[in-house]
Amino acid sequence: LEVIQSELKLEGGDLILTDGHALVGIGTILANQERFEGEVEARLEELFEREVVVVGETEDDVPHVHLDMFLTAVGPRRLLLGDPRLAESYFKVQHEPHAATSEARAIGAFGKQTQENRVPVYEAIAAQLRRAGFVVERIPILHTDDDDLVTWNNVVTERRGSKSQAYVPSYGIPVLDGAAHECWRKLGYQVQPVRAAEIIRHGGAIRCLSNVVRSRPG
Repeated sequence: LEVIQSELKLEGGDLILTDGHALVGIGTILANQERFEGEVEARLEELFEREVVVVGETEDDVPHVHLDMFLTAVGPRRLLLGDPRLAESYFKVQHEPHAATSEARAIGAFGKQTQENRVPVYEAIAAQLRRAGFVVERIPILHTDDDDLVTWNNVVTERRGSKSQAYVPSYGIPVLDGAAHECWRKLGYQVQPVRAAEIIRHGGAIRCLSNVVRSRPG
């Protein structure tokens, strides 16, 4: 095996590689800035042999420390970005804002104002990515009132012949699970739901706890 060692501080959840780009969260840039001032992006481009796109300019510009919790690559220049506005259907169901199934109650409490407060952050990211030449699709994302995140972006995808599969979280929130899974289907993926309510409480979902151990080209 060829082993590539880097002096950069890297976290897999804050890196999204596509055929031509490496999307990197601003947190990764800041974590390396003191040691490699002004050279972080160049070092990342050399390491990954791709054009680097840094998401955000300050830590307040991103809704989570890891990109893969709110952003997914679904094509060379096509990205799927969370949208708190698409979670509004949750609050139209006849129940208290904190109530859902027993699975969802394990996650936390959800408030409508919490979602609305996050909208400008996501819209700024969408605008930045479009300026960089990406097509940006949207999918529901839900923030708990104590600043946790319920995401349908943190997935594992694969190709089986001519078919694309996506292993997507399911949280026991039917109105949002259904809407999010439909977003993936519209992008051409067969959805394999994975129960993740107990997982997300620990700060991650499917991509965070999975890795590919065998793959065949084509």
